[in-house]
Amino acid sequence: MGLTDKLTELDQYIWKQHEKVTQYCNKELGWDKYDLAGKSFNGATLSFAGIGIYLGVAGIETQHYGMLGLTGLFSVISYASNFFVQKELAYKKEKELEQLIESSAVNKPNFGPERPMALTQALTCSVAGPYFISHSYNSAGTAFGLALSMCGLGILSVISSLYFNDQIMTPPKKKKTIPQAIKEKITGKVAVPQVEEAQYRAVEDIVAGE
Repeated sequence: MGLTDKLTELDQYIWKQHEKVTQYCNKELGWDKYDLAGKSFNGATLSFAGIGIYLGVAGIETQHYGMLGLTGLFSVISYASNFFVQKELAYKKEKELEQLIESSAVNKPNFGPERPMALTQALTCSVAGPYFISHSYNSAGTAFGLALSMCGLGILSVISSLYFNDQIMTPPKKKKTIPQAIKEKITGKVAVPQVEEAQYRAVEDIVAGE
């Protein structure tokens, strides 16, 4: 088995872990894969915007005040990217739901080595960040280490969003907030769904049915 095959196998394993989260959130909260993909990308947006803030701090510490512009630049790029990604997710959700309702067909996940390779980069940043912080002698070095850690977290959030986006689509359900779900667990009262309970199809069933 070559490296590509091993990475693809790892990709399938990580996808399966996201599948468990997707099924749980769909059952307990009524969230679908696009809800989770959007929330994951929100985490990436905050992380990359935070990089600009930390680099701005480093600019003040080293008196390279031109670096302050990075704070605004990272913020604008992060939130603009989030706007377009959320719009794209909403469009894809609408189209896939139409396809699901009309023909009961769902999109199969695509596995490959790309996501695990990007995950390696994210983990490298996540490990390097604390290293720079622990070996820093000034606030500029600490800010750089924090920015590196935020970069790793941002990449992880993007990868997670991609895994959620690649899950099996389910019919819509009544959505709940996390406090609502907790309250129902405590009181034992479950809200009546507005639409039919979603039936999840595992990827093995989809492949076997073709």
